[in-house]
Amino acid sequence: MKRYVTALLALLLTTSFAGCVGDTTSDVSDSVGTSAGTEPLLESGELLIWYDTCSKDYMMGLITEFQRKYPGIEVITEDYSDMIIPDYRTKLAGELMAGGGPDIVLSNHDNNNIVQNLTKLLQNGIFLDVNTLGVDFSDCNQAVLSSGVYEGGQYMIPLNYSLGLMLTTEERIDTYNLVCDGDLLAFADSLKSIYDSGKYVFLDYFATDFLYRQNGMTLIDHANRDLTDDDDQKAILHRLADAYEGLFPDIFEDGMSVSYMFYRNLNQYNNSEIEAFLSGDLTFLASMGKFGALDQLMMIGAYSTKIMEAGETPYLTSLPTADGDASSPVVNWFLLVNGKTEHTDEAMCFIDSAVGMESQYLISSQLGIPVNNDLIECMRAYYCDGVQDAKYRFADHKLPEQVISYFFDQIDSMQPGVYTDVQTMGHLFGVFREYLTGSDFDVAYDHAKNNVSFYLSE
Repeated sequence: MKRYVTALLALLLTTSFAGCVGDTTSDVSDSVGTSAGTEPLLESGELLIWYDTCSKDYMMGLITEFQRKYPGIEVITEDYSDMIIPDYRTKLAGELMAGGGPDIVLSNHDNNNIVQNLTKLLQNGIFLDVNTLGVDFSDCNQAVLSSGVYEGGQYMIPLNYSLGLMLTTEERIDTYNLVCDGDLLAFADSLKSIYDSGKYVFLDYFATDFLYRQNGMTLIDHANRDLTDDDDQKAILHRLADAYEGLFPDIFEDGMSVSYMFYRNLNQYNNSEIEAFLSGDLTFLASMGKFGALDQLMMIGAYSTKIMEAGETPYLTSLPTADGDASSPVVNWFLLVNGKTEHTDEAMCFIDSAVGMESQYLISSQLGIPVNNDLIECMRAYYCDGVQDAKYRFADHKLPEQVISYFFDQIDSMQPGVYTDVQTMGHLFGVFREYLTGSDFDVAYDHAKNNVSFYLSE
């Protein structure tokens, strides 16, 4: 473990990190301390921040911009990137439960990689409702912010998100008669011709947790620490289970092993996802799986260019929801504030910086769509109208009109997100497994209900 003040390191990182996102050398205003553009809120103070190997690069990017805005606030970091991930999770949880730990925590949605058992920690008051800090979130997408609301409080601060975007071609839609504009079950049923031909649909199978989030499902009754009895929610879950069988036929019969792990074959394609796609052996470039990053226009543009050079027509779509309506956002990275912090003013400034336009631009090369509305509008002005901002510049890709319009339409139409916790929702995976291997759905649901109740009440 290395403990040090990061002022010099943050300065050094500015050049290397900016190289990922384009020209960030434009002057940053001295008055960017708050969303309203007033003078910086604090001229002195300190924050303790931890990171592990998963969160280090992202957190250092956030620190870089924060210290440009608040040079008087000392950021003390503890670097655990040399600690194996399970040990770091245990250490962090133990310190937080004991009233210690960092002031700010960065985690992600895939497996709450830093923060295990998030709901239980929230039940015990470990994290702070940031609404009490007075942070101005008016420049953030409110549908995405709602993903961080637990029992009425804003505990998670989303930084970016996914919408289940998928890139294929018009030619493949025609060849396989794919149904991309209906509901999830219709889409899943239309994949049969791909599987029958011996081709792969996705790079990897994706966990059911993505489906719950994308469909905005509020399956957990947190107040009563139980699984909901809401018939509408159960009906949606039932449809998702039926669709999952079409997405990944017989996935539970082979132990969820190699049948849907196409990425293991990438050595045959120079370890390149796009080469596998262009070969025709992979049908979709998608953002749902473990290797997904297709929620960035920069990557969509790079892939689309290669597709057009190969003589096909790029077509952007997204994984349909159970009822065919617009998706809810699936948060990628988010911040949490230690409920025992003695540096609430500094934490407020850090959050304000992290969701501000400068930080969001600086880290926009990371997975996901930025939560900052103003940055999205700069992107829209460039990609839709050809107006390149002098300060916030984007990669020059000639995207097809369908790709551009679909991307921004999905952002504009998305439904509010909901709070879910990977560990809690993981107990629902048994519903899919039991049901798709022959059990009655209601029986499988009751089993999951018992497991969730036991888990949340421990």
